[in-house]
This record gives sequence, structure tokens and C-alpha cells, in this order.
Amino acid sequence: MKISTRTEYGIRVLVTLARVGDDDPCLSLTEIAKREKLPHAYLEQLVGDLRRAGLV
Repeated sequence: MKISTRTEYGIRVLVTLARVGDDDPCLSLTEIAKREKLPHAYLEQLVGDLRRAGLV
């Protein structure tokens, strides 16, 4: 099954947040971008969409 890059990045962000859990409730977007080797500017837009959807 093919998924879009945006969907893949969204899943990776959500999985990263789930793995961290309560260990670091203030994980920054910069840290997520570094951990997952994803473009920070793109993640800003993506996380905004995830926030509006009530996922983060």
C-alpha cells in the first residue's frame, strides 16, 4: 500500500510522541525533527494539522 510522504511523517511524529509518553511531556518540534531526520518547517505545518484534528 502506498501512503503519502505527509502521512508517513505524521505517523512518525505520532509514534515518536507515543514512545516518549510521560517521560518528556515537553518534547519540542526541533527535537522530533532531529530524532526522525525530518524537515522542521514541514513538521510545523504538519503538527498544526494534527493539533487541529485533536491528535496532539
